[in-house]
Amino acid sequence: YPDLRPAFRECFRVLRPGGHLVFDTMRWSPLWWDSRRWGGRNYPVSDDQARRWLGETGFVVEEVRGLFPIGPYLLGAAPSILAKMILASKSVVPGALQAVALWHVRKES
Repeated sequence: YPDLRPAFRECFRVLRPGGHLVFDTMRWSPLWWDSRRWGGRNYPVSDDQARRWLGETGFVVEEVRGLFPIGPYLLGAAPSILAKMILASKSVVPGALQAVALWHVRKES
């Protein structure tokens, strides 16, 4: 979704105080030109934008880390040996440069 605020508001509404939410965001994607072929439209969201939306909603960010060095559609389309090499490179690619971010946030008690 291009705007995650409605989803964040609903998650905030249904979570108990102190509850946790884990989700991922696409930081960047080269697939804007061929999104239909590769699994649908991608809506990259910067970490700063996601933090603003989460803050507006009332969530506290516990942790953000890189999840995939490249998008999962490209990773899935790569030959197995190449996909394994890309995943192995995850430890040398700084988390902030990885294509997909994994978020852990909490609703304050």
